[in-house]
Amino acid sequence: GPGGTGPWRVAVVRPVGDTVFAIDVPVRRIPITPQFADSVIQTMSRPGSTADRELLKRVRLLMPRFFPGFSEVLLGEDGTVWLREGAGSHLVITASGAVHGRVTFPPGFKALASSIAGVWGTEACEPDGVCLVYYQVSRKG
Repeated sequence: GPGGTGPWRVAVVRPVGDTVFAIDVPVRRIPITPQFADSVIQTMSRPGSTADRELLKRVRLLMPRFFPGFSEVLLGEDGTVWLREGAGSHLVITASGAVHGRVTFPPGFKALASSIAGVWGTEACEPDGVCLVYYQVSRKG
């Protein structure tokens, strides 16, 4: 689960309380390196601040060993579930609860609406703008 080492339970439940599906999905355990942790701590600190030193000690103690398995959940218009894993990668689960596959989008893409066929979202475009884009999704093979 979220704080442990095993798979995560993903469940879709209707408003009336009945379960559409519940499955265990594998989680990619990406370790938080000491270098990454130190860079986060450095951005939080102000040189010479006693309060910051105490806060940073606590942050070091509480820093998890791994990044979260999933950072966002998007429920598709057709009941699909899109779990954002890390650098633009999403695990896609069908409306019936089967793992459909993984989809990777360009850096900076923010998914807004989805279905098994594709995803609408935003990404940076030139010059200094944000564009609405659609990526069609198909299975390999």
